[in-house]
Amino acid sequence: MQYLPIPVLASVGISEEKESDKYRVIFRDRSTWSTTRRAGMEFAASKIILDEENDHIMGAHILGPNAEEVINIFAMAMRLGLRTSDIRKVVFTYPTICSDIRYML
Repeated sequence: MQYLPIPVLASVGISEEKESDKYRVIFRDRSTWSTTRRAGMEFAASKIILDEENDHIMGAHILGPNAEEVINIFAMAMRLGLRTSDIRKVVFTYPTICSDIRYML
């Protein structure tokens, strides 16, 4: 019997939309993404909460391989007040989990 690793869950910021017309929630099932499969995991997902008015990330929730590392990027972006458009311009090394960030947004 083969046991798959238990995915890590990491979070920063708000966990759910407070005002549905102000915040947008982007949910991605990352179970089939190559970075998830390469890590030998069966489950992975991301939920990013954006303030559409100013293009800032208000919350990020990552389930899957290296979630504890990826969440640091989101925490930094939130702390420094970076816009989602700023993060999309960053080139992350491939093949790393961080290279998936632009597809989570």
